[in-house]
Amino acid sequence: MGSVASIKQRYTPEAYFELLTQSEDKWEYEDGRLVMMAGGTPNHNRVKADLGIYIGGRLKKCRPYDSDQAVAIPRRRRYFFPDLTYVCGPEDEFEESSGISRLLNPTVIVEVLSEGTEGRDRGDKFHAYFSLPSVREYLLIDSRLPRVDVYSRDGERQWRMQSYYSLDQEVEIRSLDLMVPMSAIYRRVEWPEEEPPPAE
Repeated sequence: MGSVASIKQRYTPEAYFELLTQSEDKWEYEDGRLVMMAGGTPNHNRVKADLGIYIGGRLKKCRPYDSDQAVAIPRRRRYFFPDLTYVCGPEDEFEESSGISRLLNPTVIVEVLSEGTEGRDRGDKFHAYFSLPSVREYLLIDSRLPRVDVYSRDGERQWRMQSYYSLDQEVEIRSLDLMVPMSAIYRRVEWPEEEPPPAE
């Protein structure tokens, strides 16, 4: 998502689920605290759309979900709406209440970073997603400069990170059995200068 806003009132999960059925806004839940997800920047939306299209046309066995699908981390009392989610297990598992289904077994989660969301995507969400045994890979894609970080599960308690910075590189997503060109991810991004800014 592109930006966030939070409110101080504490909510139970049940009250949160009920709110989702009544509100036109999209809210995430962090152990009683609600965080509203606002619309993304044009570059954020282009990155998400183009990556989704590229992967969607090449998936062999996994099932895709977009940012309308909530992911549940019940043990940490977290409910998030990732930009893209893929399930590669034999079946998709959900919990449901108030008419809302929440995915329990994502395999690959993708978040597109922006100024307002990077802290949460690299912080609370980062640790919450990793607590799900089903998650094999977590991709963080910067919408402001060419940089993709792929965190992959290496054993039960260890993770490795591979970073990509150049538009002539290909991003490996092992769980999806895909190599994704950086140029495909950023093909419609409008950089503020003639050339894309260098990654730090």
